[in-house]
This record gives sequence, structure tokens and C-alpha cells, in this order.
Amino acid sequence: MAKGDRKVQSEDESSESDSEYESPSYDELVQLLNKYTKVIRKTISENDKLEHENESLLAKLKSSDELRDQNDIMTTKLKELKFYLKELKDEHDKLESVRDELITRHRALKEEITTLKANYVNLEIPYNIAINETHLATNNVAKLDVATSCDDLLVESTSKCVGCKGKNVVVAESYEDTIKIKE
Repeated sequence: MAKGDRKVQSEDESSESDSEYESPSYDELVQLLNKYTKVIRKTISENDKLEHENESLLAKLKSSDELRDQNDIMTTKLKELKFYLKELKDEHDKLESVRDELITRHRALKEEITTLKANYVNLEIPYNIAINETHLATNNVAKLDVATSCDDLLVESTSKCVGCKGKNVVVAESYEDTIKIKE
């Protein structure tokens, strides 16, 4: 049969091996062809839908991989921040104890300052009174030469003392007399 010939072979023309099989008619072939064309079109449509769904899932997978990577990064940062938080809490506790110690010392120093101020006021009044008093009592002083011994000084008289002229100087004859003069 030539190409494009729509003639269906008759049973006489068929080969001996095909004797069991009956060839379909032209109308049957057209129906089969239409039926399989519909199936092919339906399959192509379903294939297109599946390809579109596959692309969507691949995009979600890529997005999921990116999210997983970002999650790993955030997890690492969270661990670092927890470590730093622990360090900061320890530092905070140390600083709090130092602060408490400083507050205690400050209170003690405040109390000491208050005590010192009160003592100052208590001492200032007698000091001012003592400075403003005139000394009416005269002190009898015996001038002694440092280079000589104590025994030699007691024997000396006022005539030998050049720096004593015109001053009220009492010369002691003995050590006991010197003590009496000082009293």
C-alpha cells in the first residue's frame, strides 16, 4: 500500500501470519486515533500541571533551604548571645556586690564625717577661748648651755650669762631647785 492511500486491505491481501487478526475499518481507526489523541492531550495537560507543581515545589525547597541556612545562622547567633548574656549577668553580679560594698563604705564615711564635725565644733570653742585668754602667769626660765653638763649648769651664776642681762632669770643651785622652779 502506498503512502496516503486510505484503502484498507482486504482479507485476501493480508499475509498469512495476520490471518487471525482482523484489520480495523477506517472509521474504527479514526475513532481510535481521536480517542488516543484525547488521551495524549489529557496526559500532556496533566504533565504540564505536574511540571508547574514541580517548579513550585523546587522553589519552595530552595526557599526552605535558604530558611534552613538562615535558621542555622540565627541558632549560632542565639548561642553566642546566650553566652554573652551569661557573662554580662556574672559581671552585673560582681558590680552589684562592689556597689553594695561602696554604699556601706560611704555610709561609714558619712558617719565618721558627722562625728568629726561634732568633735571639731566641740574643740573649736575651747580653742578659741584658750587663744583669746591672756597669759597672766610668768614662767621662770633658766637658760642653760647645751654644751656643758647638767652639774656645771647648776653652779653657774647669772653674772656669766651675757644673754640674760635685763631679763628675770633664776639660777638654780641644784637639780631639785630646777624642778621646783619649773613647777
